[in-house]
Amino acid sequence: MEIPNLPTDSLYKFMSISGLVLVVLGLIMPRFLLDDLREEQNQLQLKIKLFNWEVEETRKIIEETEKKIIETDKIIKENSELREKKMI
Repeated sequence: MEIPNLPTDSLYKFMSISGLVLVVLGLIMPRFLLDDLREEQNQLQLKIKLFNWEVEETRKIIEETEKKIIETDKIIKENSELREKKMI
């Protein structure tokens, strides 16, 4: 019993073209993915800078508010002391 000869020419063409496509994609795709990751990294770094700026501004506002509260407390104490003196 003889095994019929299968046409292998198309199979070799398919394998070689598939191999070339895989090699080309293997060289190109990482570059595109790397560019996307760098773009995302830049955007995240900008967001971090913005958040850090907002934190600093909020700290300044908190410090100013604390100073005003302390000043207001002093004024209230002085006023209450003056009222007590007037009542005596």
